[in-house]
Amino acid sequence: MLRLIPKILALLILISCGNPEDMNLKKYRKVSMKMGYSDASSRSSSRDNENLLSGIGTEVIYLVPDSMTFNVKDGYQNLVAFEDRALTDIETNRVILNLPLDTTLKIYAYRFEDTFSLVDIDSSERTPLSFGTSGSFIITSSTSSITVSLSITPNGEPGIQIGEPNISINNLGGSGTFTIKLNTHPKHLVTIPISVDNPSIAAISPDSLSFTPTNWSDTKTVTFLENQCHYQIYFFRSNYRSYIK
Repeated sequence: MLRLIPKILALLILISCGNPEDMNLKKYRKVSMKMGYSDASSRSSSRDNENLLSGIGTEVIYLVPDSMTFNVKDGYQNLVAFEDRALTDIETNRVILNLPLDTTLKIYAYRFEDTFSLVDIDSSERTPLSFGTSGSFIITSSTSSITVSLSITPNGEPGIQIGEPNISINNLGGSGTFTIKLNTHPKHLVTIPISVDNPSIAAISPDSLSFTPTNWSDTKTVTFLENQCHYQIYFFRSNYRSYIK
C-alpha cells in the first residue's frame, strides 16, 4: 500500500497542473468595433464626407499584432499573418472581430470602390482606392465595444492628368479640346477653376470642373475657341490645394 502513495501523488499533481500548452492558450473576445476616420495629411474632414467613406464600396479590416512590421501599401495579398479580418458595415462604420485579450493590436484597412465579399478579395487581386492604419490598442475581458481611428491615405500621388490637346486651326483662329482627370480617389469635392490669360482672344468652357468621391475617375473635357494662336490656360491650384497637398 505504501508503494502506491508516490504514484498517487504524482497523478494528483499532473491533474491539478493541467496541460501546460492549454495554460498558454490566448483568450479571445468578440467585439463590435466602431471605425473612426482621419485624413493622414492632417487636414480636417469636411461635412460632405465626414466619415471618409463616400465612394467606398468595400472596406476590409485586418487585425494584426502591434509588433508586426508591414507596409500597408505592399498589398493585402502579402498580409498572410493576422489575428482576424472582416468587412466593415459601410452604413454603420462598424465591424465585428474576434480579438485576443490583453494583447497590443493594430489595424490595417483596404478600401475598394466596388462591393466585394472576402471570397472575391481572395479570388483575385483587387486594387484599393485607399489604405487605413490605426494606432495600437488593447482589449480586456470587460470590453464589448471600442472606437478605433483609421488614418486614411490614397493609393497613389494626388494630382491631375491633362490630356494632349486636340486642336483645329485656320486663318480665322481655331478650336480644340483637352481632357482632365484626377490621379486618385479624393476624400471630398474637388473643384478646378480654369481660365485663359487673355479672354479677348480666346474663350474656354467650362470655366471649372468638379470631381466628387463618387465620380472622381471620370475623364472630363474642356473646349476652347480662339482667334489668335498664342495664349495660355491657367489652372488655379489654390482652389484644389487640399486635394493635391
